[in-house]
Amino acid sequence: MRDEFEIIHLPRDKWEGALIPMRYTAEEYFDVSIENGRDHYSIKLNKCRFDVPVCHYPEEYDFPDRLYQQHWEKAFAWGIVRERGEGQEMVACIETCPEEWSNRLIVTELWVHEEFRRKGMAHALMAVAKEQAALEHRRAIILETQSCNVSAIRFYQEEGFEIIGMDSCCYSNRDIERKEVRINLGYFPRKQHIFTKDQIVVRREEEYERHEVEEVCMRAFWNKYHMGCGEHLLVHKMWDNDAYVPQLSRVACVGDAIVGFICYAKAKLRAGDREKEILTFGPLCVAPGWQGGGIGGVLLEKTLTYAKDVG
Repeated sequence: MRDEFEIIHLPRDKWEGALIPMRYTAEEYFDVSIENGRDHYSIKLNKCRFDVPVCHYPEEYDFPDRLYQQHWEKAFAWGIVRERGEGQEMVACIETCPEEWSNRLIVTELWVHEEFRRKGMAHALMAVAKEQAALEHRRAIILETQSCNVSAIRFYQEEGFEIIGMDSCCYSNRDIERKEVRINLGYFPRKQHIFTKDQIVVRREEEYERHEVEEVCMRAFWNKYHMGCGEHLLVHKMWDNDAYVPQLSRVACVGDAIVGFICYAKAKLRAGDREKEILTFGPLCVAPGWQGGGIGGVLLEKTLTYAKDVG
């Protein structure tokens, strides 16, 4: 299914204010009951069925969802679009915004057009948010949905989210009675395993592995400092450049997987009429799923030792 659609960045200057028509029909809901005792508080969520299916649609709210709303100053959006007439129509999107003070990433919007649901788009978009959280070393991803959106709650649970709280008066003072209570969910990435030096094999790359190395480099830097990246193109050009130093450049492997790479190149330092040959390194990259495990440090430490040994 993933090959049938392409996820692209939705730049703010083009998509700011784009309407997100959140629309769904609910046959079930979680009934929220709160018991306030003298020495305890009790909150229960019990799944029930509506007597008649309930529809929710943008027109019923005074604050319809839109991309890049002003209060999300650092928001970033991705989506899936289709050509429609002379322009593009958004059929799915996800928007995230960092909560810097708590080091969490907020999913502010996740939407798929009714016509395109159950095609894997929501899972693919959530994977983008998870990768962003990993690249930014966020401790959690948080979002909100409603107690009457049971299908959304089920989807988020499948994605590894768990309920972390609720707000019984977020949308009105009658949210419990209306069966539309805000439910807060959180996703907590697994703590990265720290590898020992014996677990990381550092070796020269084989020529047939170069495409795989470029893929690792691209995934490591993609959307890291700006949209897309160019580091993998630099590596591609370095292979055939006389400045490339294959004697020092290395890949890092865990098992059979190439998970990191460091590239060394010769350069010249000029100051007026003086010139000195020097050694430079970079890019140094580790695949997103392997970052934070000490692999980059091992690559740098071992290759600097090699460089000192050869003078």
